[in-house]
Amino acid sequence: MCFWPTERGTDSAFTVFWLLQKKKIIVVVVVAVVVVVVVVVVVVIVVSFLEEKKIKKKKKKEKEEKKEEEEEEEEEEEEEEEEEEEEKEEKEEESEAE
Repeated sequence: MCFWPTERGTDSAFTVFWLLQKKKIIVVVVVAVVVVVVVVVVVVIVVSFLEEKKIKKKKKKEKEEKKEEEEEEEEEEEEEEEEEEEEKEEKEEESEAE
């Protein structure tokens, strides 16, 4: 229940009570605003952490894929070198046979 002073300074007790009520409302509003701000900050921090984690996973996956590609390329190069060596050996054998 809130008492509103009808005239300014009519009854000091009612005026003081009214100001206290008004201060309580202000305190409740301030506390509510602080709670909302804290919740928003926590949500932003959690979302940024999850995004960072997601980015790290993506980078790690890309690194693994890159490694696999490099390994495949190295294997292909080794196979090509082996084929070239075999061809050289065949040519040498043919030239020796002649």
